[in-house]
Amino acid sequence: MSQLLRTVRIMTTVSASNARAALSELIDRVIAGDEVTITRYGKPVAVLLRPDVLAGRRADSTRGKAERLRAMIESAGAVPLGDAPYFSTERARELVAEVAAGRGSR
Repeated sequence: MSQLLRTVRIMTTVSASNARAALSELIDRVIAGDEVTITRYGKPVAVLLRPDVLAGRRADSTRGKAERLRAMIESAGAVPLGDAPYFSTERARELVAEVAAGRGSR
């Protein structure tokens, strides 16, 4: 086992140059379940983790967003239509334009 790997096992981060030198060893750590943060100039720039862990995190995020959307829909459905605030046609068009502009900037 290399000196670098012994050092990396203690740390949760490794510099990009050290990661390049020990990539296969870092991959073995990731396969074993570890998560390795790679830094450049002391700042985190990448994380190595197993694909199933990433998929789980993405699914958790999506479930959270879906739950918030469901709660918003449920809340909106509880407001009687006669009492609901409304937008003018012009304000509705402005809001649609803002959303479209936001999507275009992604």
